[in-house]
Amino acid sequence: MKIQQTNLIEELGINTWPEEERDVIFEKISQTIFEGILIKSLAILTDEDARELNELVDRGETFESIVIFLSGKIPELDKITQHEITSFKTNSRDFIEYITN
Repeated sequence: MKIQQTNLIEELGINTWPEEERDVIFEKISQTIFEGILIKSLAILTDEDARELNELVDRGETFESIVIFLSGKIPELDKITQHEITSFKTNSRDFIEYITN
């Protein structure tokens, strides 16, 4: 479950931006998508698993560690991830189109 940086940047139309700016914006995009995944995951997890997830986040565990944890608890995690990515792309495209027209 890895967010495809190149595809996402191209689909949002920011592939012509300077590399440093693209890297910064992609980091922010990734964080936004990840937060959406966490919110959806919390609604699915048991109370005990939700507490464990919160502990992982509070300890500053890596994205990869949290994804491994969630993958073991939520069989449909890939679908949730794809939904969050698609929602972000749709909302972002609409916003970019709005501010550039």
